[in-house]
Amino acid sequence: MGFAPINSTLHPIGSGAHLQSAFSAGTQIVKNAQNFLTPKKLLTKAPIIHATAVVLAIGGSALSLVPLLHLVNENGAKLNHEFFADIAAKCPVLSGSYSVAAVMNELARMTKLIEKDATLFDGRTVSQHTSKIRAGGFEELSPTAQLVLCRGTACEDGGYVQFTKDTPTNFKGKAWVYRTLEEADTAIATGAVREGVIVLQDCFGASVTSIIATIEGMGCESTLAVVTDGYAEPSNILVVQKCRPATCDNEAFANIQTDDMLEIDLVRGRFNTSILAKDMKTRSKKHSATKVATFFA
Repeated sequence: MGFAPINSTLHPIGSGAHLQSAFSAGTQIVKNAQNFLTPKKLLTKAPIIHATAVVLAIGGSALSLVPLLHLVNENGAKLNHEFFADIAAKCPVLSGSYSVAAVMNELARMTKLIEKDATLFDGRTVSQHTSKIRAGGFEELSPTAQLVLCRGTACEDGGYVQFTKDTPTNFKGKAWVYRTLEEADTAIATGAVREGVIVLQDCFGASVTSIIATIEGMGCESTLAVVTDGYAEPSNILVVQKCRPATCDNEAFANIQTDDMLEIDLVRGRFNTSILAKDMKTRSKKHSATKVATFFA
């Protein structure tokens, strides 16, 4: 993992070992600054893949990948949804010791995602970093990470779906568009909306997990799905998250309106709308063409 601390063993916060790890990492950061080791020089392809693979292998949230997207794209490189979806398709989900070194060692043994000769943040190679780690001790919960890319006429760039074994693989329904979490929450909680697809726009960077909780509380897990430019933790409800921000007014996701028919198909990786291309183009012209800065390539 390209920017792992010197001592990657996980220690309880507040312990002496934790403080020593923090001190060691800080010391190395100062040395890197003195040697003009900038993020652009450190963030090569291998450490980005390593960091992503470790997050996915331990069942981490897609939210954990957002800082990586920002860091990489702000330093001149480009990452997109396909990059993470491709790694997810090759990365198993593991159960066992969650020290970074142990997970990397196991992934190196099981897959080709980890390059043993790649240099880490502290100057050591992956082989040196994991040389004292004993192989094994992990259980493979799934051969691939529960993260897929879903895109189509409703969102050209696509969004992530983090799924569980109980998440529906296909969903079709009428769109209900809301610009605030409060409006959506009220509509669901009062029973005004009991089936269809909740479209949460202008939630870029916001957690919509509260909406998921309301859907579960109303017993609508099988009749409601959610699509959003925000994010949510994995659940049994089908959620397409991190779509292109609705503030990009001339993008398809921003042009979804209430009563549109939407279809999500995880098997094919599709997220489509029934709106014709010419009608979507007309909607785009009515919006401002101003784009906002985004970390989607």
